[in-house]
Amino acid sequence: MQRARPMERHKRSTMVGNRLGQANVQRSLGDLESMLGNNDVARAAYGKAQTLYHEVGDRLGQANVQLGLGHLERMLGNNDAARAAYAKALTLFHEVGDRQGQADVQKALSELERKLGR
Repeated sequence: MQRARPMERHKRSTMVGNRLGQANVQRSLGDLESMLGNNDVARAAYGKAQTLYHEVGDRLGQANVQLGLGHLERMLGNNDAARAAYAKALTLFHEVGDRQGQADVQKALSELERKLGR
């Protein structure tokens, strides 16, 4: 049931050609699929979102996708991939001046380091 709402929004945004709306839906699907443990589906949704955000020039959207990917990779124990995604997210959040986003990434990085015993 949780998947119905994002899928419905995706269909509507595709019909009207709203690329930013499509990107937002794909990012939401990535977040949802990640929470549900559907990791390959989550990665695919994040990849689509990243492409769409890049096409429309939405750097904040790109940053949020990288943050989501970082969380996914950290959850899976892919620590180097998580660190790389977080680094990209941090750079993008800094470039757009999103201090909350920067703080969220710093928190995620500290949790990763704590998990690694550093």
